[in-house]
Amino acid sequence: MDYYRFTWKAAGPKDWSEVDRVMEIIYKCKKAVWINCGGGEDRTGGLLAMWKNRKGYPTELIFRDFETYGIPAFPWVQKLLREDIGHLPQFRGVSPFAKIETDRIGHRISDGPFGNLFF
Repeated sequence: MDYYRFTWKAAGPKDWSEVDRVMEIIYKCKKAVWINCGGGEDRTGGLLAMWKNRKGYPTELIFRDFETYGIPAFPWVQKLLREDIGHLPQFRGVSPFAKIETDRIGHRISDGPFGNLFF
């Protein structure tokens, strides 16, 4: 068994290229991969969402997982959506978070090209 340690805060790594390094490790594995973090929602959930996105899973399916297991910290979702729409010509140069507000209990609400997303 190989063990890799990455020290990320819930909001993600300081250098997002570390996510690419983890993806390379996952792609090279011939057996099951165990991904773990202290909370299981932000780092684990964010990384798995990005992996699913890169493997071609529909965005709707990824967001259903968020409903079931919890939504990762905002930077993970923001990075995920930027990766997801980056290849679409109609969204090049457009921020998926054109307007960011918070509701009465502090959750972020975005009115971007994907409608309302609650965090």
